[in-house]
Amino acid sequence: MFEIEETKKAVKDKKKVKSMSNTIKKRFQDIFYLLQTDPYSVQFGGENLMYEGEGLRSFELTKKDRIVIEIVEELNTVLVYQYLGHYTDK
Repeated sequence: MFEIEETKKAVKDKKKVKSMSNTIKKRFQDIFYLLQTDPYSVQFGGENLMYEGEGLRSFELTKKDRIVIEIVEELNTVLVYQYLGHYTDK
């Protein structure tokens, strides 16, 4: 299992997710579990970002919201930059 660390923005985003629809909350929970167990997965649109986001991965929460992460293998940790917004919102 990977440990999850969150930026200040991610913590704020997480609180906002709680007020969203049940469908989005369920998807969020599924992705959060995936981040702990297999952050390299391609489920939920998991993909490596390119160019300015090189070294980061994203997962689709909604059409406009992406969960953006960085995997720190040495520490067995996933650093979450954001839960809401798009790639350039980091």
